[in-house]
Amino acid sequence: MLFRSKTYLESKFNMSVQCDLIEDPNKERYEQTFFHRPEYIISRAQSLASLLKELEIKTKVILSLIVYFELEEELEAFSEDHPITRIDELSDDAYFTARIDIPSINVDYMIESKIREILLSLMIHHGHFVRISVYY
Repeated sequence: MLFRSKTYLESKFNMSVQCDLIEDPNKERYEQTFFHRPEYIISRAQSLASLLKELEIKTKVILSLIVYFELEEELEAFSEDHPITRIDELSDDAYFTARIDIPSINVDYMIESKIREILLSLMIHHGHFVRISVYY
């Protein structure tokens, strides 16, 4: 599969493509390279919202993010700007977990704008992204 992709890219762009196969059984490299990057989070939300469009669901969507904070004070400061639902069953002495539900129209630039706003606020309050889901 990997070499078919390499061949396809080389023929498509008429240039040599470097190809390295790296084992990542614990997905550490994947998470470091892609998973917690804003661009990945935004494109993941947009792709999930696009699936709803394909199912002809034309209502507003709810962007639901799971996040955690290491300090309860940071979570409380964050919650002054954004409504949250605490998830005590996923929290412990070291982490405070919360869900953020953001209503949005199902338009790419609106989804991107709202997620960037949340990610910036998370960065300001030392919060960490865990997962994103899209509901209708």
